[in-house]
Amino acid sequence: MQYKAGYIIDTIAKVVTDFRANLDKRIPADLTKLNEINGLLQYTSSFDVEFPYKHNPDYKKLNPVLATLNNIIIRGLPTRAPLILEELFVKINLTEPNKDEFELNFPTAINAISFENVFELLHIIEPNLEIDRTNYGGSLGACRTSF
Repeated sequence: MQYKAGYIIDTIAKVVTDFRANLDKRIPADLTKLNEINGLLQYTSSFDVEFPYKHNPDYKKLNPVLATLNNIIIRGLPTRAPLILEELFVKINLTEPNKDEFELNFPTAINAISFENVFELLHIIEPNLEIDRTNYGGSLGACRTSF
């Protein structure tokens, strides 16, 4: 059974969001780039669970607490990382600390991060990984440095 859940820190999310904002969906090359990043984020947020017995949960009868937790985990793939992870990135000097008194926001990296680097680093490297086109939404795309 396949599930989806994933975190992304604010700094990386800002790089991706800024890149997306500069794309024109009417231009085929830009639409391809948009599909590649969307497909990549969906794929890296997916995982499989194998049960030793036939398992097909009835989501209509699911305990409301579990249904709510599921919705929190899978909201917007990937979703914002927990505060403890953001603070860890601040502690190891990768991102700037939160500067807003009333909002938790960590969008600034200590050193600039390019979209090309983010795109390349999001690709999972596993020697025996077999990617089937049905396992991700959109076009996964290949690692490349020119956009």
